[in-house]
Amino acid sequence: MLRADRDRREPLRHACGPGSPTQRRSDPSTSGAKLHGKLAKLRDRLAHDVDINVTGQALTMPVAILHGDADWVVPEAQWDTPFGATKTEHKRLFLSLTDTHGCPGHYANHEQATTDTSFFPPLLALLLLDGVGAVDDLDWRYLWSALDRVIRDGVGADQLTFDLGTWSDGQPVKPVSVYLSGS
Repeated sequence: MLRADRDRREPLRHACGPGSPTQRRSDPSTSGAKLHGKLAKLRDRLAHDVDINVTGQALTMPVAILHGDADWVVPEAQWDTPFGATKTEHKRLFLSLTDTHGCPGHYANHEQATTDTSFFPPLLALLLLDGVGAVDDLDWRYLWSALDRVIRDGVGADQLTFDLGTWSDGQPVKPVSVYLSGS
């Protein structure tokens, strides 16, 4: 099985498959995007609790929004208008890409930042959150790496770069792209 080359701080994983200790995030192609009734209303209500048009006006420091291309809860196109409401010009919306070349795959969905969804039964996590949270390479090389560099190294949030490494067969992992930029 192909595996992504990881930062040495992350423990080695076991192979994927049924019963594996490594839980894979849901495949975006099988997500719960077709919710109806009460579940759809609950999802919509949760999605509208934060008004970026209000909070964005207070953001004058460099801003990085780390998003995923397979997020159906908040698709990247929904950031186009609110991104403009963020006051600072030093801003970027970065987009990680789903890459299933290796195992475990990188699922750049709404759950990419969640490491534990045990507070939800797995079926509800799949339907409402688009996956079951687990620590993976997107955490180490995208999310936590960005936080480390901004806090520890003083890198401007809008100046981040990402290296997701290569799969064990040498193929590069799909790179992070800049979806929106203020400057």
